[in-house]
Amino acid sequence: MGKVDIININKLLSIINLINNFMEKFNWTKALGFGALIWLIMFALVSAFVGFNIYEALLSKIIFVLAAGLLSYLCVRNVKTASLGRAFEYGLTWVAVGVVLDLLVSMQFNPTMLLAWEYWVSYAFILFVPMFYSGFGTTKNVNALHA
Repeated sequence: MGKVDIININKLLSIINLINNFMEKFNWTKALGFGALIWLIMFALVSAFVGFNIYEALLSKIIFVLAAGLLSYLCVRNVKTASLGRAFEYGLTWVAVGVVLDLLVSMQFNPTMLLAWEYWVSYAFILFVPMFYSGFGTTKNVNALHA
């Protein structure tokens, strides 16, 4: 074996180690389950707004976006991650699950939904709210000495 082969093997082993560490700490059940739950609740909310013929109102769209952020917040509280990177991974997984389900299901009812601003803003909330929670929402215990 040459020097180049050993370097390539070491790189491959380090990549495998990174993937292994990721798989051990990342809770795929919660990631996929909460992603599907967020999507299901958002789908039901939009369906109710459309059913009551109020979806086109600006207030309904704002409620839709805020609901996405609230759901993301409630889910990340359950995941209990304090790492910004891990929170981003959960948020990204929830967005990926939602977009895939939208492409498979929601597009059947509204083929132009990808052009709506509230669609993308709600997914931005789902992606970034977990990072804000993990970065600012956790408190650290500080022991103070009293004189």
